[in-house]
Amino acid sequence: MNLKESTLKALEDMNVWANYIDVYNYMVNNNYNVGKSKTPEKSVASELYKYGEAGVIEKRKNGALPEYKAKK
Repeated sequence: MNLKESTLKALEDMNVWANYIDVYNYMVNNNYNVGKSKTPEKSVASELYKYGEAGVIEKRKNGALPEYKAKK
């Protein structure tokens, strides 16, 4: 599973509103692929942003960081 697929799968498995930090931590704790970049948490944030803009996942602004949730 690549970063794009694992980010979406993690968000689906979480099934709650979460910011990119929550999603990244969930991915690390559950052995999902987080890529090999110097800043993998930013790569996860980028994937979430792209999915949110494309309408694949729900996106809302809650405080300083946007939150995301998989659509049902």
